[in-house]
Amino acid sequence: MQLSNGSVLFGIQALHSWAASPPAREAQAALLSLTCNDTAAEKAADLALCQINADRNEGYVLSLANLSHDSLLPAAGKAPGISSKLL
Repeated sequence: MQLSNGSVLFGIQALHSWAASPPAREAQAALLSLTCNDTAAEKAADLALCQINADRNEGYVLSLANLSHDSLLPAAGKAPGISSKLL
């Protein structure tokens, strides 16, 4: 039986995501337990924006205007989490 390169790549990606999942879940749980006024939440949002802006070659530079918790926003079908409104 021969495996295609796509099958092997998919298998490697699946194993990598499975191996990396527990710490990622713990980090997500830690972020979800923060309040919007917490400096750690603001630093995490700022870090995310810095990484997004670093990958941009053209267009607008994004900045944080407001940090709010999704469960406080009226949006159907969204899981609770930290959300930011961008300019």
